[in-house]
Amino acid sequence: MTAAEAEAQVAAAAALQGIPLDAERLRRVAVAFARNAEIAALVAAFDLPESVEPAPQFQP
Repeated sequence: MTAAEAEAQVAAAAALQGIPLDAERLRRVAVAFARNAEIAALVAAFDLPESVEPAPQFQP
């Protein structure tokens, strides 16, 4: 994801939610958004075997 793509995504999401962002805040949020997208891509790329299933209920 390029910086311009991240800024466009953040600007669109902020506009839909009515959140005003000045240029500096938009840039900072876009940097964090792009970093989170990189992390999510790593997690999504990790293949799990078919035998792995989520726990039906959390029990500490």
